[in-house]
Amino acid sequence: MKRIIKVVAAAIATVSFQFVLAHGAHAYQKSQVTGSPKTLPSDSTIKTRASLQDYFRKAAGLGFSGAVLAAKDGKILIRNGYG
Repeated sequence: MKRIIKVVAAAIATVSFQFVLAHGAHAYQKSQVTGSPKTLPSDSTIKTRASLQDYFRKAAGLGFSGAVLAAKDGKILIRNGYG
């Protein structure tokens, strides 16, 4: 079971890394530096963020170690290190 979670977590981390490489840091920087007022996240964004955090906390408890950056539509959902 731990091996499966490690493989899945590694695949997720790889996909996230490939996304950052493909889209560059531009999407990240754009989401961090804006001149417009901040808007509150939607309920679905809050639920997605909570689900991702919960998943990676559990994965870390089973041996996952790594950095996770998850974004949707140019907005960062989570940016954490685990393990």
